[in-house]
Amino acid sequence: TLWMLNSKLPLTDIQSLINRYSGEVALLSDSIEHYLPIDEQKLLEQRRQFYLDHNVPAATVRRVVVLKALFACPDITWLKEQTGQSAQSMAQIYYRLAENLQITWVRRQIDQLKADSRWHALARNALRDDLYQRHRELCAKVAVEIDCKAEVSAQIDDWIKQHTVQTDYLRNLVTEIQTSQQADYMSLSVVLRQLGRLAA
Repeated sequence: TLWMLNSKLPLTDIQSLINRYSGEVALLSDSIEHYLPIDEQKLLEQRRQFYLDHNVPAATVRRVVVLKALFACPDITWLKEQTGQSAQSMAQIYYRLAENLQITWVRRQIDQLKADSRWHALARNALRDDLYQRHRELCAKVAVEIDCKAEVSAQIDDWIKQHTVQTDYLRNLVTEIQTSQQADYMSLSVVLRQLGRLAA
């Protein structure tokens, strides 16, 4: 709902929007573990066990713990529509790149930024929106340069190696932020700029 409000899509026909995005929502709701890297799967299981230990019904727990992952659904729908490839292939590309380029870690740092004023809150939202946009654009670029009908994981690894100067620079920036523990508005903006260059 929040994504739709921020997207500025016309909301006059809610049912058409539900029809447009429901396939990818169902795909990730039912099989998100198939796409997440091991570390993310472990975090998902930890959250699931926490709620189960507090006697939350299993069906409710499932819906709650996958909710954050469903933020990717609109992007995967867009990628499917733009490339003509399957949602499954787009999901694989989306999460594989997020893992290899530490995009998920960057998103978490953006989410944790302090917003002591309205302007800080707006800046944080802008960073988050930019990250999703550049991640989406990178996925679209990769999708047209590999064979999406074949196994994509190894192809993505090869694609990253073929663009090693840019991808290594991006990962080095992230590593520097992790080492210095300086994930702030300025440092994360630099990372997003490099991600945008990679996606261009």
